[in-house]
Order: sequence, then structure tokens, then C-alpha cells
Amino acid sequence: MLFVTALLLFGVCLSLIWLEDVRRLEIKLEVLPVLVALSFFIALHIDIAWQGMLLGGLAWTLPAALYQRLRPSALGLGDIWLFGVAGTFFALQDALLGAALFAFFSVLSAYGYARARGKTFGRSIYPAAMPTVIAMLCVLEWRLIEQAGNSEAHPVLAYAIMVLPFVGILVGAILSAPIVKGDAHV
Repeated sequence: MLFVTALLLFGVCLSLIWLEDVRRLEIKLEVLPVLVALSFFIALHIDIAWQGMLLGGLAWTLPAALYQRLRPSALGLGDIWLFGVAGTFFALQDALLGAALFAFFSVLSAYGYARARGKTFGRSIYPAAMPTVIAMLCVLEWRLIEQAGNSEAHPVLAYAIMVLPFVGILVGAILSAPIVKGDAHV
């Protein structure tokens, strides 16, 4: 039951980070510690070593901090913290997979934002949370598929758990949606 709750909350946190970054190009820093705690809790249930998680966090944080130091306007400090959380979630074992997914979805995000704004590809900023959250969700789903395949439970029950992060994302989107009163947004 705790694992189910953790997966739901993980999805809610991903949604809150993603939507805030899309809306304001800012990372909700108060959600990141919750996401780290949930990452460690989920890792306990799918046999990922905490040492690998710490090394993955460093592997993602240090290059991002160096990049921000060399090009201060390219990344915000919230993005660096987000990358640290993502690296911690990916752990060392999936750090390269996470980086490949992040790079792929970053190119798609950058292209989409440039096209929507009528700018040259590579010259338009885009929210870093979008490709990061999608990469984290892909890796989480991959891990859940592996776990379900090794489960002795009925296949429907074993694979049903994969829906929970998406339900959490939907709940997070509903929670962070603006409230409309009359003609004004609150």
C-alpha cells in the first residue's frame, strides 16, 4: 500500500514541477526534497542501491553546475537542483539511459518551443523540467515493467501498478490548474 501511495505521489510531484516550469520557467524547489525521498523509497522496492543513487545524483549535478558556471544564462539554479534529483532517481545504473532520454526529449522540446515562437532552433529557451520529467517517467515505467515481469502476482495486477504515476500526474495537473472566477483567473 505504501508503494502504491509513493507511486501516486511521485506522479503528483512530477506534474507540479513540470507545470510550474512550463508556466513560469521556474522549478518548484519545495517539491524536490519530496521527490528525492520518494525516489529512495521506490528504490527500496525495486532493488536499487542507495550508493548508486548518490553517485547518479553527482553524475548529473556536477556537469550541470559546471555548465551553469560557464554559461550563467543557460540554466537556472532550479534546473541544477532538478538535474541532481533526476540523477539521484536514475542512479548510476540508469544514468546514461536517463541522459539519452533527456537529450532526445530536450531536442523535441527545444524544436517545439522555437517553432511556436517563430525563432531559430537552438535560440529559444524552453523549460528543462519537461524533458527531465518525461525521461524520469520513462525510466520509472521501464523499472515497473521489469518488476512486473519478475512478479508472481497475476499479470493484470502486476502491470496495473504502471498506471499509478500517470494518475498522480493527472491529480497534480488538477491541483495546480488555475481557478476561474467569472472572467478572471486566480
